[in-house]
Amino acid sequence: MSIRSKIKGLVVGLLWISTHYITPHLYVEFCTPKNLRGFLLSPFRATSQECRLLRSLQNSSLDYFAYMKVVLTAWFIKIVAFDDSEKPD
Repeated sequence: MSIRSKIKGLVVGLLWISTHYITPHLYVEFCTPKNLRGFLLSPFRATSQECRLLRSLQNSSLDYFAYMKVVLTAWFIKIVAFDDSEKPD
């Protein structure tokens, strides 16, 4: 695996982490503001396209984390179980 592909994977991971962190804050800001007007309008705003998009991005980031956990677990098991450093001569 080249360094370039490792950097790409790291960048993709950081983008998903950023997405996961930012989307709930944006959802609260735009879809359920913390005031009386936000409380009254939240049933209507929650079904808007931008709020649906934010929820979808949040769910997609959770899926990405679940997949990454599987990939990292498999990678770790490969390193531990199939360690080639102790090959007999």
